[in-house]
Amino acid sequence: MTYQNITCLLGDGGTGKSAWLNRIRTGEFKKEYEQTGQTREHVITNDIKIHTIRDIAGRRKRSPDVKALKGVNTFIIFCTIDSKLSQRNVKFWIRLGLKHSPKARVVVVLAKCDIKGHNPPKTVASMIHIHISSKDLHDCDIPLL
Repeated sequence: MTYQNITCLLGDGGTGKSAWLNRIRTGEFKKEYEQTGQTREHVITNDIKIHTIRDIAGRRKRSPDVKALKGVNTFIIFCTIDSKLSQRNVKFWIRLGLKHSPKARVVVVLAKCDIKGHNPPKTVASMIHIHISSKDLHDCDIPLL
C-alpha cells in the first residue's frame, strides 16, 4: 500500500526553501540564488510513500498560490538565522497555511545555521523548530517528509 503525502514549503523569499529541496533531491547545493517565480511541484517516491512537494514562491506573500495550499499534510515553514524579518513572518506563514489546510502539521525550519554568531530569536525559539544548513548538510537528512 502506498501513502500519498503532500508537503508545502512556505517562507519569505531567500530563506532556503528551494536550496533545501534541491539538496534532498540531487545532493547538490547551488551557491547562486535563484528566485522561485511561481509554485513548483516535485514528486519524490520510495517504497511506501509518494511525496509531492510544493515549493511556494516566497516573494508572492501578498498573492500566494492558494490552490497549492489546499490538501496539504505538512507545511514546512522556513526562516533564516540572519533575518529578523523572516523570523517575524513565521506566524504569518503558519496562519496562511492552516487557513487552507487546517489539519496539516507544521514544522518550522531555521535555515542558514552555518552562519556563526547568530542565536535563534525568541519568536522562533519558543516554537519547536529544526536548525538546518543546505550548504554544509547540517541536519538536511532529518526526515521532515
